[in-house]
Amino acid sequence: MNASMLLLADVGFGVIEFLREVASIGAQCLVLSSVRRCPILQRRLPDGSWLPRLHAGTNEVVIRAGGIRLSGTHADGCQTGLTTRA
Repeated sequence: MNASMLLLADVGFGVIEFLREVASIGAQCLVLSSVRRCPILQRRLPDGSWLPRLHAGTNEVVIRAGGIRLSGTHADGCQTGLTTRA
């Protein structure tokens, strides 16, 4: 892995030690988070994303977070949607 890469990871890879290692290499990462994680908000950014601080014991890391909205229309015309934070 190097600074030119984007890492896409599922919920199980969102551990702080792993995120710190990816950040130290300079790579970007997009990790899905579980709803149980409660980050501490550092500040909001103009594009609607925010910088929360994640912590586990004495380990901490600041990440960039945002939400996603998925929507679709079924064949019968019914619309569905899902809003979540990333």
